Amino acid sequence: MKKFLVFSTVALTLLMFTELSAQNESTKFIPKKVFALQFQITKNFTLGSFNGGTISAKYHFSNSNAVRLGITLNLDSRDDNYSNFLRDSLTQKNYISLSGSNIGINLQYLFYKQGTTDIWYYFGGGPFISTNFYKNEGHDRKGQNIYTKDNTTSFGISFLFGVEWFVSKNFSLSAEYGLSIKSYKETYESKNSLYEKLNKKDSKGTSLNYSSIRLGLSVYF
Repeated sequence: MKKFLVFSTVALTLLMFTELSAQNESTKFIPKKVFALQFQITKNFTLGSFNGGTISAKYHFSNSNAVRLGITLNLDSRDDNYSNFLRDSLTQKNYISLSGSNIGINLQYLFYKQGTTDIWYYFGGGPFISTNFYKNEGHDRKGQNIYTKDNTTSFGISFLFGVEWFVSKNFSLSAEYGLSIKSYKETYESKNSLYEKLNKKDSKGTSLNYSSIRLGLSVYF
């Protein structure tokens, strides 16, 4: 309820400001056939990822239709070697090999409806999918071989509603909220040579989640 009141306050403030500043009912800055990069306005008015960690972009086919794409891509792979020098010239060596990835794609189609001069409402949704992989293997200071692997795949569909204020032909501010239906499947494995036993867990499920209100900045070009 608190988040809904915050969103309503932001939307009403934008509407009131536009009504006071508007001189006519023409849509001066509504983009057509242009791209935009999107950023989320976070705490202390810093910018962060909006719809994807790597890139979040939008393309307007017309002043009433747009498509939005978010892509997240993180890859990591490294080998670590440690040596512990003990008394009597003894040395304990540790070796760890780490690898991981986080890949996600979020696609949404948006429909715009004019509110006032430069304030437009929008709603829409679309599919998303993401995979997270983590693997850790090596041996520790006690000479025990260790092995851990975690692989998670998620997919679903999202729905959203928002309001966007086109400040100029190059910038806009937005506020939106929504919900998503997500299914996931996870496979986890771990092994330690001390126990000589492989532990494995498979899990899956479906969840309905609401997204917190997001304030965004779009840069058109």
